[in-house]
Amino acid sequence: MIKDFLKGKNKKDKIFRNYINEKLKISEKTYLTHGDLEETSDKYEIFIVGSDQVWNPLITDSDTAYLFSFLPEESNIFSYAASMGVGKVNEKYELAIRKNISRFKGISVREKQTKNYLENLVPNDIFIHPDPSLLLSQEEWGDISIDPEYNNYILIYSLRPGDEIYSLAAELSLSADLDIVEIATGLKRRKNIKYTKNIGPAEFIGLFKNANYVLTNSFHGTIFSVIFKKQFFVELCKTGNTWVNTRMTEFLDSIGLSSRYKKNMTLSEITKKIDYYSIEKILEEKKSVGIKYLTRICNIDSVEIKSYE
Repeated sequence: MIKDFLKGKNKKDKIFRNYINEKLKISEKTYLTHGDLEETSDKYEIFIVGSDQVWNPLITDSDTAYLFSFLPEESNIFSYAASMGVGKVNEKYELAIRKNISRFKGISVREKQTKNYLENLVPNDIFIHPDPSLLLSQEEWGDISIDPEYNNYILIYSLRPGDEIYSLAAELSLSADLDIVEIATGLKRRKNIKYTKNIGPAEFIGLFKNANYVLTNSFHGTIFSVIFKKQFFVELCKTGNTWVNTRMTEFLDSIGLSSRYKKNMTLSEITKKIDYYSIEKILEEKKSVGIKYLTRICNIDSVEIKSYE
């Protein structure tokens, strides 16, 4: 089973690499070391780091490349919607943050908790901007998606163990006569669930676009549920790192959907139609602020950003 899982993972990684090479404009050279990265200082005018958990030392292994430590002082360096994902870092990495982030000409983070943490370390102005996935519309995401082979289904996207997701999915499946489809993220398989295999970014988006309901404990699972205006439920992490929850609850609170991470959600609650009309207006405002910031920093001329308005 493990051999098959690793084989599938390698195949999925290849699908993602091929998608990146085909769809994104990336440098011809792959920079593997800090020494390699130093060569970029006179090749690019602007350097932007982000988004997601680029400053989470548990993910990056405290790699200071994500703090642009390899660039000279005068470089035009910025972040966009960067996230830390943890409430505390080790002393060495915190010193690296103090030293390097203070050189940024614009600091943009995704969560309020990250903003509060950094404000205790550096004197710079720090802005909160939406995850970049929110900078595209439902139609734009739909245009790059590939529809799945499934019809009339409940989508599960679970990155951590969570019993409530599966019990609610089973109950909803019986009540609404819907199949259950799960985006496979591990070895465990459950009865009466169809699992995806080796999907790429376009297929991933298509699964959210076409689902009747979404049950998730993932931040981006939450984001795409909202983008495609789905009825959805978010199961919060019960123990450990509460920052895992913060990025989801903070986003949902900001758009008036706190009810979607309610514990012990009932069938009547998850099937109650969400009024996305007012939510769309909030998302458009968030998108406008994010694009305005990115537009400004891409036209910067060695001037520190004090305001994105």
